[in-house]
Amino acid sequence: EQKEPESDYRQAQRILKSSSAYDMANILRDVIQHGTGRAALKIGRGDIGGKTGTTNDAKDA
Repeated sequence: EQKEPESDYRQAQRILKSSSAYDMANILRDVIQHGTGRAALKIGRGDIGGKTGTTNDAKDA
């Protein structure tokens, strides 16, 4: 009879509320659905999100 290997599962510390993660995912998804990332719709996936511009010291990077 074989023994099951011991699990090394560790619970990660929650650093973000699930409601905040949900809101962020929807914001990123909107960039694809309604914003500058619309070209990504061509790949036919509904589980992608996008981020718009990046700045550095309040100036465009």
